[in-house]
Amino acid sequence: MDKLKRDVEDCKIIDNPSLAELRQLATHKERTTKYGSASYISRMKNRSAKATYIVTAEGFQLGVDQQGMPPEQALSLSAEVHRFLKDVESSNH
Repeated sequence: MDKLKRDVEDCKIIDNPSLAELRQLATHKERTTKYGSASYISRMKNRSAKATYIVTAEGFQLGVDQQGMPPEQALSLSAEVHRFLKDVESSNH
C-alpha cells in the first residue's frame, strides 16, 4: 500500500487560518441569504458508508456494511485525486 502514499507537489498548506482568511478563501462560493448571512453548499455532505471504501488484500474480510476496492482500482483513484489536487492548486495561483 506504500504506492498509495504520494506527496502532493506545489501544495499550499494553510495552518489554522483566521475567520477572515477562511471567508476570503470561500468568498467565490458564498451565497448571501435573504437575512444577510453567508451560506455555503458543499458537494459532499458527510462521510457515509456508501461513499467509503476499504482497499482489500488477499485474505482480508470486510465487515458489515463495508465496501471493498481492489488495490489496482485504489491506485488509479489515488492518481486521479492527486491530478485533481494539482490542478486545483494550479488554478488558485
